[in-house]
Amino acid sequence: MVEESFDKRFATLAMEKGFINLDQFTEAMRVQAMEDIAGAKHRRIGEILLEMEYISMSEVLEVLTAMDISV
Repeated sequence: MVEESFDKRFATLAMEKGFINLDQFTEAMRVQAMEDIAGAKHRRIGEILLEMEYISMSEVLEVLTAMDISV
């Protein structure tokens, strides 16, 4: 799945930059999976990390820029 690959790439870069740690990523993935199982609208991992206050908006933008994603 393309979106899953995007989430893994986003999280890998965020961890490499020191913005999040593995436990925070794992918790965000758990939230994402639970929401998907419940039939809620799918959210990308960066959105969940931002909501959980594990990452800031400027850090999200930095990761997206590093991924060469237009923001």
